[in-house]
Amino acid sequence: MSAFEIDLVALEHGDVELTQRVLREIKRRSPGDPERFLDGPGTVAFAATVETEPVGWAYGYILDRPDGHRMMLLYEMEVARAWRRRGIGRQLVRAFRQRAIDSGCNTMWLITEDSNVDAQLLYQLEGATPEGARLQFAWRDLRLDQPDL
Repeated sequence: MSAFEIDLVALEHGDVELTQRVLREIKRRSPGDPERFLDGPGTVAFAATVETEPVGWAYGYILDRPDGHRMMLLYEMEVARAWRRRGIGRQLVRAFRQRAIDSGCNTMWLITEDSNVDAQLLYQLEGATPEGARLQFAWRDLRLDQPDL
């Protein structure tokens, strides 16, 4: 394996081009509205690049609770298949943890699939503690034109 240097870029207002590239190259999705995403309240996002090419990314949100506590939700993290097992995920998790600390968060959390054993190991190696089984519920395809229940 040749030597490479990973650069972590905190994606912020104005980083539209890199965000678009991450979405196309890592997520294989159309970019949508990166400006709205980047300017969203509490949005935190990092791109991992090697020689300016996106190889991974993570995003989440700082959530302010009514009891005065803040928490960081690491919503999604992905490393391009060819770049896995090279420490990129670890660097992304550490960047999120540091941003959480710098932002006054007292908790950082995420949800992962039971089958994603590699991710679970990474999170535990980085100090996270599994907190039992959880069910995830979702309301999908919400429409404004649906009648009130």
